[in-house]
This record gives sequence, structure tokens and C-alpha cells, in this order.
Amino acid sequence: MATKKTKPKKQAPAARKPAKKTAALSRDGKSALLRGRDGAVDLGFDIATTWENEKGLRVDGLSVAKLRARALKTRKVGNKRTQLEEKQARQMQPVADAHLIATDSLWRGLLDVRAAVALRARVDPTIEKRFAPLIEALKNRRPAKDATQK
Repeated sequence: MATKKTKPKKQAPAARKPAKKTAALSRDGKSALLRGRDGAVDLGFDIATTWENEKGLRVDGLSVAKLRARALKTRKVGNKRTQLEEKQARQMQPVADAHLIATDSLWRGLLDVRAAVALRARVDPTIEKRFAPLIEALKNRRPAKDATQK
């Protein structure tokens, strides 16, 4: 009797582990974090190189490789943040332009109303009291000159 050869079953390729998602930080959580200065990533790489050449320096829980890894991670996350901010800015631009156009239209209408009130005030001076908020909002306000400016 012939025995049937069984082929070993191919295993499905291992699924990629999803990227670790960082939970959104609370206000208190954010306030507890240190804020790095501009150039912190470059400083991290420079100090790692300097530290590598300084054989006697030891830091508990931190090595040169870990410091470099932290600097690299900071650079990657910073680049990702910049890309997302640019993408949001591009998506936001049409909305911002629409808001600008709508605001322009509103202010032009308010200026037209102010002109009509000024014209009508020649006949009916009490109209200015009723439109006082509009008149006050549209006054030219110049910053007061201090004693040093002449």
C-alpha cells in the first residue's frame, strides 16, 4: 500500500505588531514633562559621541547607545509631527481662506451700516446712541505715545 506523503503546512507569515500607541496625555501629565530646547536632538548626538570617548563616565540606567536611541526617536517623532502639521495646514488653508472672505464681507457690511448711520445722524442725532456699539467698535484706535516717542 502506498502511503500518501503529507507536506508540512505553511505557516502564515507573522502579522506585524501594531505600533505602540501613546495615550493622550492629561494636562497634569504634560506639565510634568521636561521641554527640550531647540537643537536638543543634535546636542544628544554630540554628547553621545563625546561620552563614547570618555571611558570613566557612568550613568545609572543610561548608556551611549540608549542616549543615541533616544535622540533618534526624538528626531523621528519630530519629523512625523512636522509632516502632520504641514498636512493639516494644507487642509486648513481653504477653510481659512473662506473665513477670511466671510470676515471681509461682514466688515464691509458693517462699514456700510456705519456710513448710513452717520448720514442719518445729520437728521436724527439719537440714532448714534442706538448704534453706539458699532460706532465704538469702528473707532480708529491708535496706541498712545509714551514720553520717549516724539
